[in-house]
Amino acid sequence: MSKNPEVALIEKVELRLALANTDEKFESSLKIYLAPLLLKLASSLQDVKKQVLNAINYIITRFNSSKNLKLPIDSLLNQLKDEKLNAMENSINVQLYTLVFISKGISRLNPEESMDLLPKLINNFSNYNKKIQARLFNIILKLLNSFKYPKDRNTKDGLSSFRKYLNFSESQSDNDIDSNKDEIYLLDLFIKFLLLQPILPIDNRIPTDVLQPGLSAIDTAFFTYDAGVSFDSQTLSTYKLNILKFTEFGFNLNRSILLFLIGSCDSNSSISDFASTVYKRFVIDYENDYLVNYLITLFEGDPMLNILPAKLQLQEKIINFLSQSKKAALSPKVSSITLIGLNSDYAKLKQATVKFVKWATTIMTVNNDDDGDDVSASSSSSFETNKKIAEQLRSNLLNSPMENSNGSSYASFILQRRYQFEALGLILRRTKNLVDTSYIKFLFNSLINESPDLKTTIQESLSGITIHLVDLSIEEKIELKLFLKDILKESFKSIRSHNLYNNVKNVESYHTCCLLSIKFINYCFPFDDSEARIFNLQCQSAFNKPDTFEQASRGLNPYWFGLDQSTNDKNYKSLSKSNEDASKVKFPSFNGMTETLNNNLKDNVEINIKSSIEFVMQCLRKV
Repeated sequence: MSKNPEVALIEKVELRLALANTDEKFESSLKIYLAPLLLKLASSLQDVKKQVLNAINYIITRFNSSKNLKLPIDSLLNQLKDEKLNAMENSINVQLYTLVFISKGISRLNPEESMDLLPKLINNFSNYNKKIQARLFNIILKLLNSFKYPKDRNTKDGLSSFRKYLNFSESQSDNDIDSNKDEIYLLDLFIKFLLLQPILPIDNRIPTDVLQPGLSAIDTAFFTYDAGVSFDSQTLSTYKLNILKFTEFGFNLNRSILLFLIGSCDSNSSISDFASTVYKRFVIDYENDYLVNYLITLFEGDPMLNILPAKLQLQEKIINFLSQSKKAALSPKVSSITLIGLNSDYAKLKQATVKFVKWATTIMTVNNDDDGDDVSASSSSSFETNKKIAEQLRSNLLNSPMENSNGSSYASFILQRRYQFEALGLILRRTKNLVDTSYIKFLFNSLINESPDLKTTIQESLSGITIHLVDLSIEEKIELKLFLKDILKESFKSIRSHNLYNNVKNVESYHTCCLLSIKFINYCFPFDDSEARIFNLQCQSAFNKPDTFEQASRGLNPYWFGLDQSTNDKNYKSLSKSNEDASKVKFPSFNGMTETLNNNLKDNVEINIKSSIEFVMQCLRKV
């Protein structure tokens, strides 16, 4: 017998346990001695702790050899919850080994005993330290394997009874988070666990530095290393499905929405099918701060906390959610969300991102229309956001040309490009000082080269940016004039060729180019610009369509020219139809106009002679 009284006492306990020669006697002795024995692990003496560990090994060996033995889980749980234990030094070892025995003991419980134990484990869960929580969480997962769900849980009375059974308040809203602290804490862990991927030991050691999509190394270590377990695919899937079934009814709504949204993207079809079915039943508040902020962070990841972005399939699901949220559309994270999505190699995510861009731009438009401002006029950060998005959209359109599509995917391909052109057009229209000649050239070239199915969308995008032409620099205006001259030349050539030989497939696009070119010319250059007026005279030829002819006529009439300018530029003061106002209009100089006209005629530029003479005479009368 040891001289140390504590060691001697433990030796007496070991003797009592050894003398218990039947399962009944051993079980009875454990009820008396196991919890106090574990308390000795808080001793500062190494001899005492060593003797306790010897006794623990004997108990575990005996327990494993007899399948009828049960452990005193209630007394162990009461000890775990004892505030005096928490106040003791070195209490962590007592708590961890207490949980080891609880974890072993639950496998011998019948369903009724498991049901009775679960709320006791959840109660006060949020107040334990992380290592205890990790072990306790794993025990809760094991209990869910045999959980018997009340049949009436989906009824009002059933929900109330279920929450009462779990010691939760009746309210499931975020307004009662403080009174349901354990519920919220547990749900937050469930959400992270749904993100977990299989983790297996490496050289018989559980890794501690595993990063997974949506989770930090600290998160993955909590579920594995801290809990003393690892997960293969089958076990992990079983636990995830159990979590979803457990939380299907009766839990905090917004956390439940996250759980089932994440579950709907699981690679295991049993999990994703079940989660998708339940998710569709939720009435979702897309403007909820918690939901929107959580999903944005999950989509992006958090470099500060070393958390990776969510996996691609989940990112797609998240961005579809955000595409229904005004709060997300007005978030400062719009740029980073968009760039992540547009740069992805996952086609479905890229397509969903284009929808989000369209949504966000539309909401920003409405929001700023209410304020009477442009999207980016009030914020340099907004300008940079829209600039990055516009550049990425253009890059995507350039890098996935039409010839890469095939018959089976054509409809989807066209739809995706339509969304991208719409999004680009909206951003350019709503962002002051973003439009430059490079975007104008890109859109005009796209109008000629893209599928006819996209013509209307590109035309609308071009029409939407005319309001910014007045803000172009002198150099950009000169560059634009030269470009439009080339566009008109190419368009006229193609239209004439088609009229003679019917050999141009996209002749309608060239007609549209003529119409838009003359609009751009008239919106960008003043009435006294002789070259701009020549373009209008060119577009009054016989092969131009009536809408182009009419637009060119407006560009030669000072009243209609001014009216068009005033609708396009809020700072432009239009003229009345009176002779007095008309006389104030500045026409091109007679000499300048005749010289420009002669130069074009020498270059064999086709011009409406009748209209040319009439306009030159008006210039002469203004001298």
